[in-house]
Amino acid sequence: MCTASGTVVPSTTTTTTTTTATSAATAAAAAATTSTTTTTTTTTTTTTTTTTTTTTTTTTTTSTTTTTTTTTTTSSTTTTTSTTTTTTTTTTTTTTTTTTTTTTTILLLLPLLLLYYYLLLLLHYYYYYYYYYYYYYYYYYYYYYYYFYYYYYYYYYYYFFYYYYYFYYYCYYYYYYYYYYYYYYYYYHYYYCYYYYYYYYYYYYYYYYYYYYYYYYYYYYYYYYCYY
Repeated sequence: MCTASGTVVPSTTTTTTTTTATSAATAAAAAATTSTTTTTTTTTTTTTTTTTTTTTTTTTTTSTTTTTTTTTTTSSTTTTTSTTTTTTTTTTTTTTTTTTTTTTTILLLLPLLLLYYYLLLLLHYYYYYYYYYYYYYYYYYYYYYYYFYYYYYYYYYYYFFYYYYYFYYYCYYYYYYYYYYYYYYYYYHYYYCYYYYYYYYYYYYYYYYYYYYYYYYYYYYYYYYCYY
């Protein structure tokens, strides 16, 4: 570049370029999404209400890039300076979920509860009655078995044993008596026979001796007489 005086002044050219970039995630930057679900269930016994609240915060990232280029030309020297500035903004997503459940029980549960307690009482009464009846029956059965069977068996056994013993004793007694009697009779008979036999023998002997003596005496006497 020339001045009016003819001096050459180096020319300076400045170019400024500004570039702004926005990431594609910005398009999805729906700042808040709210979902509400309401479920109402009604039965004959229970009413249940459920409320669900969901809050979703999406993370948004914004990137800004600024590029500045400066070109300086002095005589034959050209200097280019480029400055790039990048700015990144990050947004955190927050999700909040709130659930509210409300349960309301109506009064139809009370008769069912009363029926349950009634059945429980009935079962208890039936169990008690059955147990008592079983115990009573077992007691009487045991008593009957013990009293009648055992006592009758014992009595019968005792009675039988007593009669058997009595019969045995009676037979033994008669046998002994008979044996004694027989023995006594036999002994008596033997003794009697022996006695008679002995007596008879003695008598016979005596008679024989007497007769012999008498005969001898007479014979001697006769002999003596004749001799004399």
